[in-house]
Amino acid sequence: MPRIEGPASRKRRILVAAAISRLLYGAEIWAESLSTYTTARDKIRKAQRGVVVSSNRAYKNVSGIAALIIAEMIPADLFTEEKREIYHDRIDKKEAREKTRRKWTEEIRNHRGARWTKEQIQDPLKWMDRAHGDQEHETVQFLSGHGCFGTYRKKIGKSNSNVETAKD
Repeated sequence: MPRIEGPASRKRRILVAAAISRLLYGAEIWAESLSTYTTARDKIRKAQRGVVVSSNRAYKNVSGIAALIIAEMIPADLFTEEKREIYHDRIDKKEAREKTRRKWTEEIRNHRGARWTKEQIQDPLKWMDRAHGDQEHETVQFLSGHGCFGTYRKKIGKSNSNVETAKD
């Protein structure tokens, strides 16, 4: 069953921003621990992924990278590092954001998963900077490659053929 219920795209973005700001409260102080402890980084990413997948109304098995690309978001651990650099190293905000965006682009490029999403959104920074287009559930399903499509349903064992047939 498609995940189509809930508030509109803009309202969901506000809810995500509130959740992420709560997640990153005081990040300037504890950001050092993310570089030391990989489990802390993984926990931050896992928490962010859950929020992003729900807000996108995507299927639960969409990769975290794909969900973040579609949601036009930077991973929380990279954003935390950016906040630390601004606070401790006194780096200009614009310079820190560009550095974070470059790191995120490099991570996307080197990541082996989310191939379909990376094929559809070839320039994630351009996608993030666009000023139009809401992400409704059909768009998210298409961009993630996880939806009510014959090929995907066959892949997960819900259908025998690539072609969906209408049932009366």
